[in-house]
Amino acid sequence: VTVRGLTVQSLPITATQPVHLQLDGKQTIEVPVAFSSPLMVMASGGSPFGCSLKAGATTKSGNDCNVPGVTDTLTLTNPSDQPVNLTISRSGAVPALSSPVSYSPTLAPMARITPDVPTFFDFALTQTQSVMFDVDAAGLYNVTTQGLLSTDCRLRTPVIDGVAQNSGGGRGRNCLIQTYLQKGRYLFTAATTGSSRGRGAMTLSKRPVREYPGITGEGEQYFRVEGNELVQQKLAVKAEGKYELGTTSQGTSNMLCRIDDPEGWPIEAVPSQCVGTRELKPGTYLWTQLPLTVESMRRTQLRKVREAITLKGNKQHKLEYFTWYTAELGPDGKDEFLFTLEGETQLDVVLTGGMQGRVFLLEKDKPPKAVEVVPPMQPTNSGDGEQFESESGGGEGEGEAPPEREYQGEGDEGGGEGGEGEGETQTAPVEVAQARAAPPPPSGVKLTLPAGSYKLLTEHSRGDVGVTYQLHLGSATML
Repeated sequence: VTVRGLTVQSLPITATQPVHLQLDGKQTIEVPVAFSSPLMVMASGGSPFGCSLKAGATTKSGNDCNVPGVTDTLTLTNPSDQPVNLTISRSGAVPALSSPVSYSPTLAPMARITPDVPTFFDFALTQTQSVMFDVDAAGLYNVTTQGLLSTDCRLRTPVIDGVAQNSGGGRGRNCLIQTYLQKGRYLFTAATTGSSRGRGAMTLSKRPVREYPGITGEGEQYFRVEGNELVQQKLAVKAEGKYELGTTSQGTSNMLCRIDDPEGWPIEAVPSQCVGTRELKPGTYLWTQLPLTVESMRRTQLRKVREAITLKGNKQHKLEYFTWYTAELGPDGKDEFLFTLEGETQLDVVLTGGMQGRVFLLEKDKPPKAVEVVPPMQPTNSGDGEQFESESGGGEGEGEAPPEREYQGEGDEGGGEGGEGEGETQTAPVEVAQARAAPPPPSGVKLTLPAGSYKLLTEHSRGDVGVTYQLHLGSATML
C-alpha cells in the first residue's frame, strides 16, 4: 500500500512480486528478507548503491546486486546526495514477448456535407459530431449548425489544426464560421454546450463573390458595395518594391481583407487590416475584402512608397488627392498647384504655416477666374486637428489686402494669350508632385466646387518668404 509516498510492506520481504524502494541521499536501511531463491537488486538509471547481508554474502554483476536465497537481513545504502530508486525482484530470463497481433478495424466512412444541404445528427450532452467537406473553388463560406441547440464549432484541415473556431455566433445559439477558404478538404466539428441536447443539422453554404475593377501599376478605384457582399479586385504590380495598399470605407475603420499572391497563397495572416504597407513582387494579386453588414462607398488605392520630397521652384505642381505635400515657398512669395475635379465636390483644403490661397477656375481660351479664397488656418486645442479661422468681415481685414493685390496681378498673367501682362508670363512644365500617402484629411477649409480644372495660388498671410509648409487636398465624398 502506498499513500503520499509511504509504502506499507509485510516483513520479511519474500519478493514473490517485485518490491520498489526509494532511498534518500546518504540513507541506509535494513530490511529482513526470506528469499526461497536467488534475487536481484537493481537501481534505476544505473545509480550506484551499496548492498550486503548481515550473515551471508552478496555478489555484484555490473551495477546490480545478486542476493542468494537465504533468510537474513539485507542492508541497502545510498552513497550519493540524490535519491535512488531500487527494485528487488527474482532473477531469471525475461519472458519472451509474443508477436503483435494485426489490428485492422473496419472504420465507418465519415459523414460528408455538400453546399446548401443540411445534414442532421442526434446530439447528447456535450457530444461532438464531425463532418468532412471539399472546397472546389476558393471563396467565402459559411459553415454553421441549425436548430435550437447551443453549439461550439471549429474547422481544420489535414495540416492546420485551428483554421477557425466559434461559439454561439450564428442564428440563435448556433455556432457560425464565416471565412475565406481555399481549395481543399476540411473537417468541421460541432459540439453541444451547456444543457443542450437533441437533433440539429450541420450545413455549408458559399457566399457570392463580386469582382470590381482592379488596378494596374498604381492608381485608385471608387465603387459602391452592397451589404454582406464579398468583394474582390485584381492588382497588377509592374515593379518589385514597397507599396501602400488599402481599401477605406466611409464611416468604417475596421475593415478586414486578404491578399493572395499570383499562385493563390496569402502573403500575410488571414484576415488582416485593409490599410498598410506591403512588399510586393511583379504579378497579379487577388485583393479580397470581407463583407460589411451595411452598404458602403469604398476607395482602393495602390501606390508605390517613395521618399517624401519638398516641392519648390517656380513651376506648377500637379496635386493628387489624399496625399500630404511639403512645399517651400519660393523667393517670389507665391506657389502654384493644379488639380482637377470630375464632378461637383466638397473639397477639404489644408494649408499650414500661416499660408493662405485663392482658387482659380481654368477654362480654355479664357483668363483664370478667381472663385474661392482659402484663409489662413489657426491651430486650436479642440483635439480635432487643425481648424481655420476665416478672416472675413466685408473684405476689409488686414489679411486680405496683400493677397488681393497679388491675386489681381496673377489673374492678368493667366490671360497671356489675350495680350495683357505678356511681359510677366513664364511658361514652365507641369510637375507631378509626389509625396507620402495620408489618411482622410483633417478638418480644413471646406470649398464646394463644380467639375473643372483649377489652380491653387498660395502665399504667406504676412508676406513672408522662405516658408516651409504642408498642403493636403481631400474630400469625404471621395472615400
